[in-house]
Amino acid sequence: MSSSNNSNINEINEPLKLQGIRGIIYDGFKYLHPLKKTILFQDGQIKEFNDDRGLEDVLDLPDDVLILPGGIDLHVHGRDVFDIFPGEQGDQTYKEDSYTLSLALAQGGTTHAMCMPNLCKKIITLDDYQKQLFWINNELSHRKKPIIPLSMYALIEPGSSPLIDNAMYKLLWNTFGPTNFPNDEEVKITLMNYGRKSGSEKRRWVTAHCETIADMVKDKNIPHHMQRPKMAAINAVRIFLEAAREYDFHAHVAHISSTEEVDIVMEYKSKGVSTSCEVTPQSLTIDYEIFEKVTGLPLVWGQQNPPLRSYTDRLALILKQNYIDIYVSDHAPHTTDENETGISGMPQASTEGQLYLEQLTQGNITLQDFVWKRSITPGSILEKELGLKKGKLEKGYEASLTLITLGKKSRFNNSEILSRCGWTPYENFNFSNTIEGVVVEGVLYSQSALQKLRNK
Repeated sequence: MSSSNNSNINEINEPLKLQGIRGIIYDGFKYLHPLKKTILFQDGQIKEFNDDRGLEDVLDLPDDVLILPGGIDLHVHGRDVFDIFPGEQGDQTYKEDSYTLSLALAQGGTTHAMCMPNLCKKIITLDDYQKQLFWINNELSHRKKPIIPLSMYALIEPGSSPLIDNAMYKLLWNTFGPTNFPNDEEVKITLMNYGRKSGSEKRRWVTAHCETIADMVKDKNIPHHMQRPKMAAINAVRIFLEAAREYDFHAHVAHISSTEEVDIVMEYKSKGVSTSCEVTPQSLTIDYEIFEKVTGLPLVWGQQNPPLRSYTDRLALILKQNYIDIYVSDHAPHTTDENETGISGMPQASTEGQLYLEQLTQGNITLQDFVWKRSITPGSILEKELGLKKGKLEKGYEASLTLITLGKKSRFNNSEILSRCGWTPYENFNFSNTIEGVVVEGVLYSQSALQKLRNK
C-alpha cells in the first residue's frame, strides 16, 4: 500500500496497522497545509508530519475524508468487574463487556474512554483500582482485549477519603444504592476530605452526579422527570461548587441538563473556583416531550438520571453549549427487557460522535468547538490527571485519530449497533455526516472492520 492508492476506507474490513496516514488534517486550531499532509507513526505515537507522497504502508484517504484528533469520552458505564466471570453473582457482561464496549465506542468515533465506578465492587483502594484497570484492558478467558484503552474512576462513598494519589474520583450522590448518601449535608462533609485544605498537595479531580436528595419527589405515580425535578440538579450543582470553593478541589459537573446549571458553573469560574462541566448527546437531541415521536419507543426507554428535560429546556441548552467544556456520552447499556422495567440510562457510545456532528451541521457549534470538546480538552484533562498523552495531533502524542466525512449521510439500524445491548434510541435518525472509522495507536478500524470484529 502506498499513498497513491487513495483508498476507500470501507473496503478495508480488517484492522490494519499503519506506518502513517495521508489526508486533509484539522487539528482543532487550523487545517494543516498543503491540502493533504502525511502523519507518520512509530510505536503507537505520532512520529512526524511531512509532505512526502508515495510512502510505503501509508494510507492515502479520499479527498473528502477529514482527519481529526481521536475522540475521548470521560463518562461511560462499563460492566466488567475484576474477578467476576460471566454467570457469576454480580456479573453484568450479558449486556456489555469491555471488548463490546470498545467496539461501540470506536463506532461512535471514540479512541479512549473513562469508566464509571457504579459496580458491584467498590473501587476505593489502590489494589482494587489496579486490578480493575488490568481487568478492563486485557484479554481474559471469556473475551478479547478491548481495541481502545480504558481508564477508570475511583469511588467516593459516604465518609470516604482518597486512597489513590493519581486517580480521578466520582461521587454518585444518591443514584447508586451501595454508595448513596443519607442526606445532602453528608455529601459536603465527605467532600472536605478530597480538598487541598485536608492536607493534599495536589488539587484532586472530583466528578459529581448532581441531584439533591431533599428535592426528590418520592411518588412513583408521577412521571420520572417530575420525581427528579430540575431544581434538584440546580441546587446540587451549587452545593458541589461551594464545597470546591471552600475545600479546594477541582469540581467537574457531570451531564449538565439545564442552562441554570451552566450559569452556576460560569458564576463559580468567575470567582476563581476550579470547575468544569460536560453535556451528553441525549440532552441536546431529545426531550421527554418528543421522545416517543422521534424514536418510536415508549418514554420509559428514555428514563435516565438526571432525566430528559422539556423541549424548551433542551433548546435553551443547545444555545448554551459553547460554555460547556466537554462532550461525553453517559453510555449506559441495558437490555430491552430492562428498559421496559424503567431502569435508568440509555446506550450512546455507538452514536455519540454522529450526534455531536449534528450540532455542527445545524450551525450550533463550529468544527473547532467539536474537536476541542471531544478531543483536546478531555485529552488535556487526562494528561494533567493521569499523565496520558491523547487528544492532540502533535509529535509524541498517541497516534489515535477520528476519520469523518462531512455531508455524507449515515444511519444505524439496531442490528448494526455494536454495544452488546443491541439497540439505540436513534434508530430512526438520519445523520448528516459519517464517522468513517478510527485509528487507535496506529491501527485503523473502519466501520466495516468493526462490524466484522463483532462476529469474531
